[in-house]
Amino acid sequence: MKSYVVKVALRGISPMVWRQFRLSGETSLAALYYIIQIAQGWQDDHLHQIPYLWQKLRHFLLRRDRVF
Repeated sequence: MKSYVVKVALRGISPMVWRQFRLSGETSLAALYYIIQIAQGWQDDHLHQIPYLWQKLRHFLLRRDRVF
């Protein structure tokens, strides 16, 4: 089973706030959303741009030349 190291960083904040974690290759986007919420200590009430993340991730996943 493939796994991926994911780094989530907040923009526009100094010092940088980030979290890094390993995900199974079978992790769904819905699960990733909740994993990010938990890793950042959020309770789904912050002003964040998860839709932007989905757009970038979808673009990456649809590329045929991606390397894992």
